[in-house]
Amino acid sequence: MPTIRIDNEVWSYLKSKATPFEDTPNDVLRRELKITSLQKPAASSAAQRSSARVRPSPDKDHSYQSIKGFRLDWVHKDGKAALCDSYSEMLKLLSSYLWLRHMDLFSKVALDLRGKKRPYFSMNPAELRKPHKLAASNIYVETNLSANNIVAIGRILLEKLGHDPNSLVIEQ
Repeated sequence: MPTIRIDNEVWSYLKSKATPFEDTPNDVLRRELKITSLQKPAASSAAQRSSARVRPSPDKDHSYQSIKGFRLDWVHKDGKAALCDSYSEMLKLLSSYLWLRHMDLFSKVALDLRGKKRPYFSMNPAELRKPHKLAASNIYVETNLSANNIVAIGRILLEKLGHDPNSLVIEQ
C-alpha cells in the first residue's frame, strides 16, 4: 500500500470521523469519499480481532473538555446526573453501577474489552497502568485513558449489557 503524508488539520478531521476501536484511516477515507468497490475491502485488523464489536458513534470530541457528571436516560428519568469531576471518575462510577446491576454478565463482557496493548478491565491489577477496583468485586478497571476512550468504553459496556449506548449523556 502507498504511504501518504497529511497535515495535523486533516489528521484531526479523520479522527473526528472515526469509530473508536474499529476504523483505520483508510476506512474513514473510504467512507468520507464514498468509495465503494465490487470487491469487499479486506477487514481491518480491529474488525478481525472482534467481529462482534460494538460500533458506537462518537457524539463529539471530549478531549480537553471538563465534566460535571453523567446520566443514563433509562436510570435518571428525572434528568439528574451522577456527579463527577473527571472522565476517569465517570468510568469508575459507571462500571461499578453496571457491575452491581449485571453481576452475572458484567465480568464476561468487561474482561473481553481490550485496547491494542492491554485490557481495559482485568482481575489482575498488574496488567493495568492505573487500576481501580470496582465496588465489592475482584475486577479492576483501567483509569489511565483518554476522555474519548472512556466515553466509548462506557457506550460499549452499555450496548453489550443490553442498553442503548446513546443513553449515556455527559453533563459539561
